This record gives sequence, structure tokens and C-alpha cells, in this order.
Amino acid sequence: MKYKILGLALLAVVFTSCKNEPRGNKQDAGQEPAAAVVSNDFFRVTLDVVAKKDDSFHVFYTDDGTMNFSEDRSIWNEFKGSEESQKLVFDLPKGKKPTHLRIDYGLNKDQGEVKINSLEISYKEKSKVIPGSDYFKYFRPNLDNTVVNVGEQTVKALNAPGKEFAGPSTYPLENLPAELKKLTE
Repeated sequence: MKYKILGLALLAVVFTSCKNEPRGNKQDAGQEPAAAVVSNDFFRVTLDVVAKKDDSFHVFYTDDGTMNFSEDRSIWNEFKGSEESQKLVFDLPKGKKPTHLRIDYGLNKDQGEVKINSLEISYKEKSKVIPGSDYFKYFRPNLDNTVVNVGEQTVKALNAPGKEFAGPSTYPLENLPAELKKLTE
């Protein structure tokens, strides 16, 4: 009987000392809850590819409506080659809203085919994913230095005898600027 009363007293202490506050971080009165969606205030290009050799890919952008691509409006991404898919991220400088994109697929002469799984373009909370199967609806190859296999979703360098090596590259088609504009409006 003595232990029963002691047990009941202990339970009463436990229940009366507990408050009905939610677990986790306490919030001051009047403070807004943290936003559920985190967004970046810069434009991001994420290229999901399979590139088997170490290389460096290059994204050019313009923000004036032209296709006058230059080195001062470009981002490089060096990476290790892999048999597996990997995502290469290119963050444009804050405040830049591209009107056109060009993608260069490396400088490694031994790269071979690069498989394009997808391309994601995003700005703040908006994003557009272009699956590899639709990639060539938004980009065209530079036929002077690029061979494509649309069905296999690949690009590779055109290694013509007697011609200086230039890595494969793709230029925007008219569908791309419309998608870029939707993201930045």
C-alpha cells in the first residue's frame, strides 16, 4: 500500500510538471514559423550526365537577348569521370538572369560520348527539368565540332582528321529562351 501511494504521488508530479508545448524548437510569441521552401536568389543550371573521363564542362550565358557568348559570362565545372550518373552544378552570379545558354561538353580529347540524363534550370522557387529525351528540343549541336545521337541522348566531339580539336557544344533553340523567361518573371 505504501508503494502504491508513492507511485501515485510520483505520477502526479510527472503529469503536473509537463506542459502542453510542442516538442522541438520553441518559438517566441509573434514570431513567424520558418519558411518550408528554401530558395536561391541566383540562377542555377544542373546538368545530370554520364561522362567517363575527368573533364571540365562549361556553361555560357547571355543576359541581353543575344547569342554573343563570351568567356566573361561563363562558368566552368571540373569533375572526375565516372561510369555512374553525376550532377554538375553551375551557379550564375547573383542578379544575372540569362536569356540564352550554351553548354560545352569538355576539353578532354579522350572523353568519348557524354550521356545527357537531364538538365535542370532553376531560379528562386521555380525550376524546369528537361529530360535527356527532350534535350535536343531545347538545344542544337554545333555541327562543326559535335556529333549527337538523339535516341541515345549523347554528344561527343567530332574528331576530323587534320582539324584542331574542339570539344562538343550545344546552342539554344527558340524553346529555351521562353523557359528561361518563365523562371525569371
